[in-house]
Amino acid sequence: MLGDPFADLAGPIHRLSMDSAAEPVRFGMLVEDRHCNRLGFCHGGLLATFLDIALGVGAITVGHHDWGGPTIHLSIDYLQGAPKGDWIESRFTLEHGTRSLLFVTGAVVGGAGRIATCSALFKQPRPRPAG
Repeated sequence: MLGDPFADLAGPIHRLSMDSAAEPVRFGMLVEDRHCNRLGFCHGGLLATFLDIALGVGAITVGHHDWGGPTIHLSIDYLQGAPKGDWIESRFTLEHGTRSLLFVTGAVVGGAGRIATCSALFKQPRPRPAG
């Protein structure tokens, strides 16, 4: 688990270490009954939360920051459902970074392939405040 109260409540969302400099971390979670809509698939709002956390933390990890900046934009295309019992994982690429912004693309994948794709824009973290 991440130690983030909201992520722990929504998930649990698990941090998975990878052997890749471009994608050193992925996130995963098991779709439980409480995550599903009335059709039996993971709710789109939860997938959005999962992607926001995964891409944001992934980008600051690649950028070697110890904390993150806020999400400015998150655009998601839902491709198919993730049924109860499915293990889902994030994929992300830090496409570009400027002095003030991080441009990221990513996806959620599950047992049947890609569930959703997205693009995101995050504020580049400033140095952590003292205290």
